[in-house]
Amino acid sequence: MTRNTFVRPSELRMILHVFDKLGIHPEVDGDRLLVHPDQALRVQRDLHGAIPKVDDSPWPHFPTDLMSIAITVATQCDGTVLFFEKMFDGRMFFTDSLIAMGASIILCDPHRVVVVGPSQLYGTRLESPDV
Repeated sequence: MTRNTFVRPSELRMILHVFDKLGIHPEVDGDRLLVHPDQALRVQRDLHGAIPKVDDSPWPHFPTDLMSIAITVATQCDGTVLFFEKMFDGRMFFTDSLIAMGASIILCDPHRVVVVGPSQLYGTRLESPDV
């Protein structure tokens, strides 16, 4: 069965921008978004070579619900990224599970983490208290 999922690229501008920083460059084809699997996941440095920062904000900025996905993707990227969760307290504590799986993550405080990749992740028993 083929499933067609349609997107409005104009509404994904900040999401695409963040994943572009991580080396994921989707192809926009009309109302379709194609992500090719053979992309080199490499963090794109900011102006003057600075470590990039990804932060969340209300729409139309980067959504807080995608922060955990972006952090997990960053564990597989070559480079360093600072993630700043401004909207919710304690939302970064899930990174302890990624660290237990082998990720190189520094939990700076309840709102900020630094991810250094790439990391080889290993399976482990996890709990998901907030689902």
